[in-house]
Amino acid sequence: MNLKSLAAKGIAFRGMAGTDMNRGTVRRRLIPALLALLLSAGVHATFAGQARQPPKLQTAGYDRAVHLGRIRSAGVTEASGLAPSRRRPDMLWVLNDSGNQPAIYALGTNGADMGEVRLTGAMNRDWEDMASFVMEGRPRILVADVGDNNALRNDCTLYVLDEPDPPGPGGKAEAPVSTVIPFSYDDGPRDCEAVAVDVGARMVLMLSKRTSPPVLYGLPLPDGPQAGPATARRITPVPGIPRPDEYDRRINGDSARFAMQPTALDIAPDGRAALVMNYKDAYLFPRREGADWAATMASTPLRVPLPQVKGKEAACFAANGRDIYFTCEGQQAPLFVLGRSRP
Repeated sequence: MNLKSLAAKGIAFRGMAGTDMNRGTVRRRLIPALLALLLSAGVHATFAGQARQPPKLQTAGYDRAVHLGRIRSAGVTEASGLAPSRRRPDMLWVLNDSGNQPAIYALGTNGADMGEVRLTGAMNRDWEDMASFVMEGRPRILVADVGDNNALRNDCTLYVLDEPDPPGPGGKAEAPVSTVIPFSYDDGPRDCEAVAVDVGARMVLMLSKRTSPPVLYGLPLPDGPQAGPATARRITPVPGIPRPDEYDRRINGDSARFAMQPTALDIAPDGRAALVMNYKDAYLFPRREGADWAATMASTPLRVPLPQVKGKEAACFAANGRDIYFTCEGQQAPLFVLGRSRP
């Protein structure tokens, strides 16, 4: 609406107000007309835009992150996956991103070096995440070679092995891979940096990174050698992870969209929650009794605020299933834990 038409309407209003109608009649006629004028002038778009804004997420009951120390293993230069030991409560496992040795590194829960274990029968094309779990009474580790920045790979691979003994500070050892799972996605190549294991369902879950919204995939976890290539099947989009808001865009510009992309996924040992982390925060997806992952991951999560340190790429539940560990890329990266103070 141009200024001329607005002025014309204003004259009409003044004329209405100047008649001999009583004030009540004027108010009954004038107020609706003014509202119509404002809406036609563009105010409606503002109100509608505000109404479409998603509500802010409720926060999960976690305390502020505690800095435990720095990762002191010289071999860990680009941490991309993190998992708790299922054999020792004072130990974590971590792995490096692409272009590094096919090795996992044992850490104390204060970041202390507890040795390097090279995986025989594996190669590190683009390792992006890992998970630890217990199956048939055996502590296991899954390593996910699933990175694909350009969405070109039809040959992603999962490696499964029995959790090895740590060789000790500065020590090196080898451990054989027991199961190699080559796979592709049912709807074409996907970049992925977030992988978890649901032991109860015997399923590996994977969350895509560069799609909007992220998409959850799953494939069966065999307990033994894989007969042939597997297919990761689409389960559900995950729309509850927030997109960049105005603050994100103001602070990070065009790179804000990358800050919201998932870099880690984990399932609580009891299967009652999933954890997703991106470069900004973490998100908790509580799983109701009897609910499947399609319903759980399509629901609205709880936000777990994280300190704004760069390169948050690796996170996991602690072995107790409540606390959360996370770390970042880089040499001597910081290691953090968040304790859960309420359900």
